[in-house]
Amino acid sequence: MLEKMASGGMAEVYRAKITGTHGFEKEVALKVLHPHLSREKEFVDMFTAEGRIGALLNHPNIVSVLDFGEVEGSFFIALELFDGVPLSDIIREAFGKSEKGESPALHALYCAREALKGLKFAHNKCDQKGNPLKIVHRDISPQNILASRDGQIKLCDFGIAKGKHREDLTENGFIKGKVNYMSPEQARGEQVDEMSDIYSAGLVLFEMLGGETSDWKKGADQAVELAAAAKGLPLEKIEGLDAVEEVKRILKLALSPDKGGRYQSSAVMLRDLSEALAKYDPDYNEEKFAEFLKRMPKKRQKKEKRKAAAPGEEHLPGDYMEVRLRSARIIALIAALFAAIALIITVLQKI
Repeated sequence: MLEKMASGGMAEVYRAKITGTHGFEKEVALKVLHPHLSREKEFVDMFTAEGRIGALLNHPNIVSVLDFGEVEGSFFIALELFDGVPLSDIIREAFGKSEKGESPALHALYCAREALKGLKFAHNKCDQKGNPLKIVHRDISPQNILASRDGQIKLCDFGIAKGKHREDLTENGFIKGKVNYMSPEQARGEQVDEMSDIYSAGLVLFEMLGGETSDWKKGADQAVELAAAAKGLPLEKIEGLDAVEEVKRILKLALSPDKGGRYQSSAVMLRDLSEALAKYDPDYNEEKFAEFLKRMPKKRQKKEKRKAAAPGEEHLPGDYMEVRLRSARIIALIAALFAAIALIITVLQKI
């Protein structure tokens, strides 16, 4: 191990070096489960699933898992050392400060398109017999989308992903993910599929275009925030964005609270994102995005080396949402109660 890169609620990430014969060397990111969690079956299962899923997902837009193992009771995952920063670090600094005459939508569409490439690959992944694994990330957020200095975009942190390989770890009423980027069905504790990831990806794009994903969910506690998330983003907020109608149409299809009105596959959303980006700039590529990133404030650029490939573990435990609800009806009841209170206040103000 060379140095600690990050520490979070579940694991620590180190910069490490693999050595071999004839002078072979390769630097990796070594993610190590906290010792006290190594005795908790649920966390060991989640960590193991992250390693197993990552090993299946060999794609340019997904951080590669190189190895997984256990040494004297300590669990580790060896990851590709990706020299980048989470989108959460650059959304406000970069996307909000585009140069005059330059549309932030251009860069946002590129990031969304690249992330959807990785997501489509994960959603369509099959086992060796050709059976769909039905992998769902369940935690698509700016924190789990990395951007490198050379303009590459990669998804990371499949630690709470679900699929046929781990159905025993998924149950109704058990909610995992970051509440600000949950789909309505995920917030209700229902079974989720790839359309839930599509909704979360839509929220990330919405935020990159200047939208606020948190102000409409703020509440006194997690139950209130979940109740708001269960209703979905008010679609009228999309109209207030500085974006062309085609981009707004993509957002409305991604963010439909009704699954029937949402994109039915990541492949279709990827197609629309690619077509929209081509209309802005048919030659836009990672080199152009890298040039855009160079204009970030220096205080952000200095963090890139420190945060490289520390997927999901630079955040405090409170940023990760895991709560068990007795029933989805509780959320619906809370939502109805607050709606009634709002109506009463409105009536009293008119009297």
